[in-house]
This record gives sequence, structure tokens and C-alpha cells, in this order.
Amino acid sequence: MYWRRVQNRKPWVLNVLMNQNSNDCIQMIEKNLRREGVTINKEFEKKRMILESEVTKSAIKQMDINSVEKTIDMFERKMESQVTHTTAQHLIALYNKAVEYYSALDDERHLQYLMKL
Repeated sequence: MYWRRVQNRKPWVLNVLMNQNSNDCIQMIEKNLRREGVTINKEFEKKRMILESEVTKSAIKQMDINSVEKTIDMFERKMESQVTHTTAQHLIALYNKAVEYYSALDDERHLQYLMKL
């Protein structure tokens, strides 16, 4: 297997999700990539527990939904002119926030954002 970096291109990213023997597999992949001269940068997402108090109706009501909707509009206009992976990811996160907000309040508008997902 031959790996090389192409000029003016970002390096590729490998996401691996495994349960059994995952550390052994990752170490073997790293060893083979290093042997071929590929540099490796491992990054891990730090996840935290979501508190029940953060997902109650009263907590959801504190969300500034107007700001969320303005940001959604801004990103949707941006997507009309230039589609990027980052913009799409931001929109998905914002749509999820809007769905959470409106569904917690039993508002039918959550369907509008759910359909956009």
C-alpha cells in the first residue's frame, strides 16, 4: 500500500469505530502508516454526561430560539451560494436545536425543521 500527500490538499481523515480488539487494530494501522512515512495525529472527542435538568421544558425555554432561527437563515443563504461540509454540519446542528426546542413545547414547527434534516 502506498500513501502520499498531494500538494494543496488537506490530509485525509480516518475515523474508526470498533469494539473488540480496537486498540490492537489501531496500533497495527499506525505502525503500517508510520512505516510508509505518514504522520499520525490522533484526536478524541471529549464527551460529557447530559444532565436531566438540561433537557426539561424549562431548560429548553431558556434557549434563544430567535437567535437559532436567524443563524439558520444565514447558513441556508450561505448554502445557496456555496455548499461546504462545514456549513452543512452547522445547519444540521441548528436544525436539531430547533427540533428539540419546538418538540419540547409541543409546537408543530418542529416538523418543519425535522423535514429539513
